[in-house]
Amino acid sequence: MVRLEKWRTRITRAQERGCFTKKDMIDVCGWTRCAVGEGRKLLTAKIVPYVKSDPYVQSEPVDKDLIYYGTLFFHAVKENNFASAEEIICTIEQVLEKILDTALTGEN
Repeated sequence: MVRLEKWRTRITRAQERGCFTKKDMIDVCGWTRCAVGEGRKLLTAKIVPYVKSDPYVQSEPVDKDLIYYGTLFFHAVKENNFASAEEIICTIEQVLEKILDTALTGEN
């Protein structure tokens, strides 16, 4: 089971404080430091590849669902919407789990 503990902890602490920190706000802006990036580190870059489609923009996930839910997560954090952030992180974990299962079974 894929669990994004670092970002889950950040959400819990933000709820207790009433807002996300400046560091949370900075980290959620980058694909390597956001919840999707945490998942990529857990599963390895081979299983969750990124692509650089524009030389002026950072690399982004190949998987379109990760891009979609990662973007929703970004907005939830920026808006201090804790409930939404928790729901979305669950969905990101499910997408990562599906990617992992596909990689392990070799199915597409």
